[in-house]
Amino acid sequence: MKKPVYFDNHATTAVDPRVLAVMLPTFSETYGNPESGHPFGWSARLLVEQARAQVAILVGATDPSKEIVFTAGATESIHLAISSQTASLTAHQTLGTVRPHIITANTEHHATLEACAAAERAGAELTILQADKDGLITPEQVIAAVKPNTTLVTLMHANNEIGTIHPIAKIGKALRVHGKTHEQEILFHVDAAQTAGKHEINVDDMSIDLLSLSAHKFHGPKGVGALYVKHTGKRSVRITPLFTGGGQERGLRSGTLNVSGIVGLGHASELAADEHYADRARLTGLRNSIITEVESKLKDVKLNGHRTERLCNNINFTFKGVEQDQLMFALKDFAYSAASACVGPTQSHVLAAIGAASQSPTDATIRIGLSRLTKAEEVSSFLRVLIPAVQNAREISGGYG
Repeated sequence: MKKPVYFDNHATTAVDPRVLAVMLPTFSETYGNPESGHPFGWSARLLVEQARAQVAILVGATDPSKEIVFTAGATESIHLAISSQTASLTAHQTLGTVRPHIITANTEHHATLEACAAAERAGAELTILQADKDGLITPEQVIAAVKPNTTLVTLMHANNEIGTIHPIAKIGKALRVHGKTHEQEILFHVDAAQTAGKHEINVDDMSIDLLSLSAHKFHGPKGVGALYVKHTGKRSVRITPLFTGGGQERGLRSGTLNVSGIVGLGHASELAADEHYADRARLTGLRNSIITEVESKLKDVKLNGHRTERLCNNINFTFKGVEQDQLMFALKDFAYSAASACVGPTQSHVLAAIGAASQSPTDATIRIGLSRLTKAEEVSSFLRVLIPAVQNAREISGGYG
């Protein structure tokens, strides 16, 4: 059976062969528990701390031992960051305590929306900002939503469905200026699952206090990620663990460390830090070639998301007059997403949030996600199939030439 061409790199990426190569010895040679007081444990601990430093370099952290916490992935990191805002609240304490106020957006990943909903149920106050038609949230919107009891703003760096990149550095700076002016500390958490390893991140320059990422989004293994927690002078962030046990990761994430996964995350981070500028330039070119070709050859096509403030590897189109099932059959040799893979084939809450969700059964939406491993000839072959497939589907349904 012919293997489809993979274009679903927002859902997950293939492990880079170079990453796999450094992981393999951890299964048969350096397999000790990093907490053990013997050579096997010491060797594993050295690998873990090396990976911690590699992740720190990727995001611009300055104190790896105190600022990088290993987790099972971005979803856990997001919950760890957000749940800390309500950790001290109980049903009884809420009555006599100022409720913490959290700000987020309606286009966030379900992990963030669900974590915020849980915080609200625990006693927090929640504001959900409305993104514009391109999926953008502005610094002005964020500052306008701030209240005296605001303790956390949590936003994604870039959207996993439509690719829109928020002006995170400007939002972070605006929050810092507001905080200094009003003597108010507001933490800024960023979900960088889609940008880590693809777009430049510097937590200090972007005024970020907490940042979540997953290895499998940038050619590392699944089941491992990290949470950056600022630990600098007066702005040292305290978080509360989701669960307790052996006290690993400075008591913030108990459980035996996934050394193999952590080593993979570390090496994927190192490769990304070295190569993401070249990768981004190449992927931007491929992305733009798809957009240009489709828009020049087909009418009634909508590019969802911001046209310029966009992930280098993201394309999200809606084709009017095309049934989704018909298009999927025509594109059976390509693996792509017709919706967010995180929630399955349901209507996209992101498209609904920006007013781009069609109610017509003859409007098909596809998301294409490119990666470091995507070849130019794969993009060309996709375009050779996609354009006639849309034209044929419209001829069958009628009303389109």
